[in-house]
Amino acid sequence: MLFVLATLVTLETPRVVLDVARNPATLELCGGDARIAFRLERPATVTVATEAGPLTARPDGREALPVRDLALDAGPHVLVVPGESLVQTVAVRTPFTVAAHGTSGDEATVTGSFEGEWRNRPVLQVGRTFVSGVDLLDGHLTLQVTDIELEGRHLALYLARTYSSAGRFFAGPGAPGWTMGYATRVTPFESCGLYVVTTMDGSSQTFRTAGGGALLTPQKGYHTELRRNGDGSFDFTDKSGTRHHFAPRDPLRTGFHRLDYIEEPHGDRVEVRYLPSGLVASVAEVHRPGAGIKEIVRTLDFGHVRNGDFDQVAWVEATGLGLRVDYRYDAYGNLVGVSRSDSERSSPKVDTYAYSTSDATDRHQIVTAVHEGTELSLRVDHDPLIVPGADATAIADVLGASFTDVGRVAG
Repeated sequence: MLFVLATLVTLETPRVVLDVARNPATLELCGGDARIAFRLERPATVTVATEAGPLTARPDGREALPVRDLALDAGPHVLVVPGESLVQTVAVRTPFTVAAHGTSGDEATVTGSFEGEWRNRPVLQVGRTFVSGVDLLDGHLTLQVTDIELEGRHLALYLARTYSSAGRFFAGPGAPGWTMGYATRVTPFESCGLYVVTTMDGSSQTFRTAGGGALLTPQKGYHTELRRNGDGSFDFTDKSGTRHHFAPRDPLRTGFHRLDYIEEPHGDRVEVRYLPSGLVASVAEVHRPGAGIKEIVRTLDFGHVRNGDFDQVAWVEATGLGLRVDYRYDAYGNLVGVSRSDSERSSPKVDTYAYSTSDATDRHQIVTAVHEGTELSLRVDHDPLIVPGADATAIADVLGASFTDVGRVAG
């Protein structure tokens, strides 16, 4: 009888995301920890390396060490790579290999790549001047569209998306450059003492800590609050007193704290339910008319599709209300079409987008947008790493924007 051995090693994370933020006080880059997940079919020694040599990582929750000929048992494994060693991947993809040598002499090598995702990218920052969506300090373009909005008793149930030309390396559940409202999160950069809150409008706020205190200090110009709770969760409170609760995280599985619920001062909530994969399954407006009573008023249900390296939102539906939004993507993950349907309208409202797909260095910059029949011709040239506070006299060198009525893209 002939026995065929299964593949020795399987890489479960061929695209490893490295969270990157810029310290608004020092302008230094900070990197969050990255996670490489793989499975061994048989015991083996493993080496994980980039062109610069073997990586230093924490294997399966142990102390950090160079991953060179590391003996591991069969089964799943997670390597946590300290982010500060990879922070420059914000600008380029960095390939890595996982080489396994079995005890019976068999061997296999699989490849993946690190890619930086900009967590406090410029969007609509306090103190900036915008002209038709273009930031006159660093030249980035911002577009915002609301796909569904349902007014509530105290909290609205809505779905908005935001595009920033400074987010070319960002890949959320929407598409590169775009964020969806319920993708809000808290991302820790503990080696720098920073915590970045991605907010519902796609922008971000950066908080810092000194001495590990529970209450964190917001960046200059913001009047919000971020509190670290004893169970590892976080509460972000905006100026209206609305609290966003972020659940504790498992450091071996994820580098961020995901949104659990939003609660306004009267006690009404918007609650988020997730699939086992971590993708949003539904968002519900919840009232609590009495002790122990929970009334679900309205719900948005989400569907997803796998497109290359991206898990993307395929559709969102307001259950029982006849409202639905469908999303279409190209082979590069770009959002190229949005269709908003309403059972009370004879035809859907449609948005389409074209991108710089012929540019191999950056295939995710919007060049044309058509919002419900209004065409916007866009050209934005800028450096995504230009820092807040840069010399304004240099803007003429980095800002080149031609557009028609960009300000009308507001949903």
